Amino acid sequence: MSTYYEDASSFLSKCSALVKDQMSEADILDATLFFAIGIERLLKALLSRLNPVFVYVDQSFKNTAPLLYKDHLAPSAQSNREFSKQPDPKVIAYRLALLRAKEFSPSANRHYSTLLDLSDLRDIIVHRQLSEFDFDKAKALLAAFLPITRDFATERGISLPELVGDQIHGLEFLTKQYAGSTEGRVKKKLEYYRARWDERKNDPEQSARIEQLHELYHDSEAYDRAECPACGNVAKFSAELDYDYSDGQVYPVGVYPTALRCPFCGFYTDDGEEMDNLGLQELFYEHQQT
Repeated sequence: MSTYYEDASSFLSKCSALVKDQMSEADILDATLFFAIGIERLLKALLSRLNPVFVYVDQSFKNTAPLLYKDHLAPSAQSNREFSKQPDPKVIAYRLALLRAKEFSPSANRHYSTLLDLSDLRDIIVHRQLSEFDFDKAKALLAAFLPITRDFATERGISLPELVGDQIHGLEFLTKQYAGSTEGRVKKKLEYYRARWDERKNDPEQSARIEQLHELYHDSEAYDRAECPACGNVAKFSAELDYDYSDGQVYPVGVYPTALRCPFCGFYTDDGEEMDNLGLQELFYEHQQT
């Protein structure tokens, strides 16, 4: 039986014990790493619960049957070419687990962009120079620890302490701070760009430019377009190939949105928390399927 869930709870409990309003850089690094490892294990627990094959890199019958059902195989399976004599136990890494899990988990879907940002910080800790690490961004992500893990706990039907341990009292303040800062920031940004659009659309000097933009950006259902959350016109996504690390190798796992820019009102965001708050990543993937 998979121990992914127990492992996830262990790492998330280590994270919750470190997260507080005032943290040293060493604690931020440790907490970020524990948070990321815990989330990766949680995503694999979700996938494994649906189908244990989903977490393997090589998902073929030949490979997974002897890995998962070794005790059930008859002696004749040793000479049967349908079963690998040396099955590969490699499992998928963080980003591919997230990419798969978000199609089954409302929590993974809701927090997708934020969890991608968490993966980026984890990769810096594990693979790159720590001089690249953004401590302010990490602190903001750690403030999201409680709302994210609470959603996963609710989805699984368990209490929050069962998932992240009992040391969560100091996190309530950060949760309110996180929610207020993100929602407040998004609200102010939308108000600003709505007002900016109202000025532009009523400016005779802007009419020719606006008409040209409507000709260029007329289809909000196109794969890289969306309705601007501020002014309602057509905005454009920026996207990048998504890569993951496994066993010292880098490989592509998909495409993900990195920003949304509106040429009409000037609205722009490349912030994972803002994109999650506005539901932009979900909208991006909906358009990829049309």
